[in-house]
Amino acid sequence: CAACWFLVQRDVRTDGQPFNFPGMKIVPALAILAIIWILAHATLFEFAVNGIVLAIASILYFLREKFRSSPHKA
Repeated sequence: CAACWFLVQRDVRTDGQPFNFPGMKIVPALAILAIIWILAHATLFEFAVNGIVLAIASILYFLREKFRSSPHKA
């Protein structure tokens, strides 16, 4: 969200005209505030569950990459 705000401020474009609308520059700031609000109201259990899910997803991702990068024998 913060990176998006800096890209908007620098007018970074990758492909043609960007999608613009009134009040566009405030959206990343509102997203940051929403994330802070959500994190401020999260319980310790919710943080623990998120950590466990992140750990499992990371392990599965690295296992997938390991098996994908090995050559297949026919």
